[in-house]
Amino acid sequence: MGAVISNENVGEISLQNELLQRLAGRIPLNSNDPYWNKLFSFNFNLDQQSRKIQSNFLENINPILEQLMHNTRETGNIATLIKTFNRRCGELEASAKCENKIFIWQASNALLIIRYISVFLAQRLSPTEFTNIFGNRGSLYETKKSENNEIDDDDEENLDENTSDSKEGSGHHFESAAEHFLVNLLRILTRIQVNKITIQLHAETLRVLLALLSTELYEDGVHERSVFLRILMLKVRSQSGDIVRVLLENFLQHHIEPLDLSAAEQSGNGVTDTNSSSFVISLWSTLQRTLSFGGGIQEEELDRFPTQSLSSLSLTLLLALIYYPAYGGQQNSYKQMLCIFQNAQEVSSLANLEASFKLDFTQLYNRLCQTVYSERPPLLLLYLLIHNNVGFRNFVHSRVNLEQLVLPVIRVLFDGMCTTTGSTPSSPANKVRGRSQSLQNGGRPQKSTISKTYTLKTSKIHTHQIYLALIVLLMLSEDDFFKKVIHEMTLKNVDWYQSDRAPIAEITLGGLIILVFTKTIQINTIRLRDRYFHVNSLATLANLSSCFKQLTPFVCQKLIGLLETMTKRHAKLIRAMRENAERDPVRKVSKNDDDLDLEELQDGNDDLHSDITALEEGIRTLLEIINACLCRNLRNNPNLIYTVLYKRELFEHYHQHPMFQDLVWNIYAVINHFTARVEAIISANSGNGSPTFGGGNAASANAIANNASVSDILEAIKKTAIEWPTDRLKKFPDLRFKYIEDDNTVDFFVPYIWRLIYESAGIYFDPVAIQLFKATD
Repeated sequence: MGAVISNENVGEISLQNELLQRLAGRIPLNSNDPYWNKLFSFNFNLDQQSRKIQSNFLENINPILEQLMHNTRETGNIATLIKTFNRRCGELEASAKCENKIFIWQASNALLIIRYISVFLAQRLSPTEFTNIFGNRGSLYETKKSENNEIDDDDEENLDENTSDSKEGSGHHFESAAEHFLVNLLRILTRIQVNKITIQLHAETLRVLLALLSTELYEDGVHERSVFLRILMLKVRSQSGDIVRVLLENFLQHHIEPLDLSAAEQSGNGVTDTNSSSFVISLWSTLQRTLSFGGGIQEEELDRFPTQSLSSLSLTLLLALIYYPAYGGQQNSYKQMLCIFQNAQEVSSLANLEASFKLDFTQLYNRLCQTVYSERPPLLLLYLLIHNNVGFRNFVHSRVNLEQLVLPVIRVLFDGMCTTTGSTPSSPANKVRGRSQSLQNGGRPQKSTISKTYTLKTSKIHTHQIYLALIVLLMLSEDDFFKKVIHEMTLKNVDWYQSDRAPIAEITLGGLIILVFTKTIQINTIRLRDRYFHVNSLATLANLSSCFKQLTPFVCQKLIGLLETMTKRHAKLIRAMRENAERDPVRKVSKNDDDLDLEELQDGNDDLHSDITALEEGIRTLLEIINACLCRNLRNNPNLIYTVLYKRELFEHYHQHPMFQDLVWNIYAVINHFTARVEAIISANSGNGSPTFGGGNAASANAIANNASVSDILEAIKKTAIEWPTDRLKKFPDLRFKYIEDDNTVDFFVPYIWRLIYESAGIYFDPVAIQLFKATD
């Protein structure tokens, strides 16, 4: 860190650097040594968005880090580094207030060094060993003291520092140096104001915290073995409200300022760059030349981290802390604080003592609207807020610009499903743990887990995002006001909906939601057969069905078309099962067949039976949806009646099926009544005899034969609907499905959050070593 990196010797300088070699060497360092000022004085020009460059840099410094890991057990130099930083933390607040740029700069650099060391050690040590090394003053001192009971003055001073390290900090007693270090990091976040001088300090603090928690990446499942996580969850619970507030404020307010400034930009902030103090000079340009082989090729999007901001780093840390429902037998205080904070704009004469803090809900709402589609973590935050924070959920439902939030969510769902390329089995760790429960008929539960997952043509929409978008829409659909207001919001020029026609010029938000769900359910029915997606998508449509209003012909065609698709597939699977049953007896008596063939045949039959059951449930739910719309909003849906009349032959398939008979009765009552009345009106208007309003294309043919246009038929339907006696239809209970999150969601959320950290935090983790999820796909 006291050398100049040139274009020719980027790797060699890292290995030969005197200051780094001294840190990693076998000679113990003293925390009062001026050496630390030299070590912390450098400008780091590494392009932290490039995975290749970070990987190349780590490859060059790995030998030094290996040496440091082995020698620090005796020298305690890592512990001395932590001790030195802890001591400096006592002056950080004052330095920030008086704008001491050099001191802040050195503190940021110290954290950067600690971050690289932490990432390296977290991968190679157990969680306990990793934590202990932060306070390990080395067996060298213990041996000297036990054998000779004498040590020299420098060693005595080091021992005194070690024993006093756990007692520093405003009279607070720390049980370990790791706890002391962690508390100091939290103090930086909560006590030092973010500005252009301190923003890099805050960013490195967040990255170090993520690095300290990264031992989770190298576990084959979700465990509670991280000592740093235990400290955060149990030791500093009292600070959880302030931590959550600060992280949310960072998410809202600091998404524009750039991070990881170059040396020139840092110099502009008052930090000078000299040959004697610079760790990396033009390292970015050096490695860029090396990696591009002189050709200046552009890295693919997947080889680069997204643009870093304090906002994104804060949100990823917040999510990492939140999605442990309980820890050590206690409730997660960070999640509790997020669930009970209130709107700062809401004026109330009654003080709410339970509120953890207050935040501007309007600012939070707008920020989520801007980022839910373009970034992954905000959708996870939206899910948590709507599911747990009653105040924010009510605030969302009261918005007059509700479409600004709903549109990006349904785009995530639509784009994600439309870019599917196939289906492969999903591991339990990648399943959303939850269910939709029907409140109809005394609470008929409908629980299902994900049986399949799938890959995408583009990396933009992750499969986890699809599930989260689905559940967010399901939760929104539970609200009665939401069901009504979405049909009163008109959208213009929806050009992103891919259909067999031109971009939609005008449609209500409710109509667009129906289109998206019918399209995605159809994709799932034909290609993916994901039971979880199937059940919850239909549950969302069912919740909305009683308020369907003024649906356009296109929406009605797609809704009935989905029913037609399911019916055809159901018939196809029934035929396949019968064919298997006919072949099965022959195969059983054949002596040439082995047991494996029979097992495969049985597995195939089981899959067919499961798919048939899912389709029957889907068909019944769609019939319930049509029933609910006709029973409660018949006069406001002439286009749906027209489509039902046009496709009347479709409903004849359900007469003999015991699962559908009760639902078909209502639909046929509507078909028979409207067919007769419409034919009579058309006949009277045309002056001809009584035509027959048949099914399918016959309807159009007969209408044309009687000089009746589609508009004439619709007008006749509207007149008939006004006179329709609503008591003619059987009443069914309201379709109400409610999302219920399982008690244990960590198997889904924790791996997903760490995948987000791996992909977006700008910290390079070795993908080959990661066990929590598959990082090399």
